Amino acid sequence: MDINEATAFGADPEVLKVLQKTGVSQFTRAQEAAIKSGLCRGESLLIAAPTSSGKTTIAEIAAIHGALRKRKTVYLVTHR
Repeated sequence: MDINEATAFGADPEVLKVLQKTGVSQFTRAQEAAIKSGLCRGESLLIAAPTSSGKTTIAEIAAIHGALRKRKTVYLVTHR
């Protein structure tokens, strides 16, 4: 999914501009699935995806959107 398509799923254009400045132009499959599942609308999501699939960016998007709406975000990471 092209980054600009995310506005149709509730993504804040200002957040997308910041992502574009960091070099993001396309979302990975995991990121696209999260966005389409309500990531930018404040839905609670559980992301289980392989390494390098974009989980940290998903968490960053959720945290930023939550902060803009004065909501909290919980990001849990397991370590072995």
